[in-house]
Amino acid sequence: MKQIEKPDFDARMEREMKSLQRNIEAAEKAYGESLFNLTVARSYIKKLLGNAKIASYIKANRPDIFSEFKAIATAETL
Repeated sequence: MKQIEKPDFDARMEREMKSLQRNIEAAEKAYGESLFNLTVARSYIKKLLGNAKIASYIKANRPDIFSEFKAIATAETL
């Protein structure tokens, strides 16, 4: 098995660490954007269900969606 010279090994490790850091930053950005979108959607659903006429309509016409909206609106965490 061929020995890797230290400068080559260090350069390779540095490239891999930079690549890993970029991947982590991209994942953090995507998570942040997704969490923001979920928070906005949850807020909107709460507002819809807070309107008695709209909540009654959804419950009467789409009980499947109503139960999912209710679960989203009352969830402690996203």
